[in-house]
Amino acid sequence: MSVFRFEHEWLPGVTMTGDVRHEYGVHAYKTPEQATEYANSYLDHPFSYIWLVWHRQMSGDKKPYTPPQEFVVGSVLLWGEVVEHERGYRAEFAKIASLDAALTEGPDIESLRKRLTTR
Repeated sequence: MSVFRFEHEWLPGVTMTGDVRHEYGVHAYKTPEQATEYANSYLDHPFSYIWLVWHRQMSGDKKPYTPPQEFVVGSVLLWGEVVEHERGYRAEFAKIASLDAALTEGPDIESLRKRLTTR
């Protein structure tokens, strides 16, 4: 799932798209350490989940939502219009390039990597 928009699933071989001009581009951190810090913060303080559920309800989105409990850090390819920020980037297009580490016990990193190469 995306680190900022949990309703967006990153799929192997599939291009993610976003509208950079309206703050809805595909977000990526500059370093694995920053992504790890975010994941650990989310796991320790799931307030962002509460806000997301409230925001979805206020916007009329009634689809069921389960927050991610597993986090993997990796690298992505970004292209199209790309905006640089202090801690990361917001891009028009992105794809998964690598899966480098599982931050929680749930995901089997080797089977996830295999999914990347078989698509």
